[in-house]
Amino acid sequence: REENGILILKLTGRFTLEQVPIMTEIVDSAIEAGDRFIILNMLNITDISSSGLGKIMGISRSLELRNGRLALAEPSPVVEYVLDLARMLDVFPVYRSEEEAIKSFPPVRRH
Repeated sequence: REENGILILKLTGRFTLEQVPIMTEIVDSAIEAGDRFIILNMLNITDISSSGLGKIMGISRSLELRNGRLALAEPSPVVEYVLDLARMLDVFPVYRSEEEAIKSFPPVRRH
């Protein structure tokens, strides 16, 4: 869904090697359509692998190259644990709620 010009994607289940191509297709299409600000809601993620983390890093880099930004919202305990273990909690902005994440973005104008 989109709110205030920010694309919010709610992920569910596992985010592992098998899901990376699907996420790539969704995000690439969104970026091509002009989305520059994306929130990944991670509340319902039950497992995340190094491939999933790598994809999140790739999305972040891709958005930054376009003067955009990625934020993570509502990380599940598993996601928070893996981000902490990988020392990535400071790499991405992580917010306790979607509302906090939305407020962290500047007013958005679509191109």
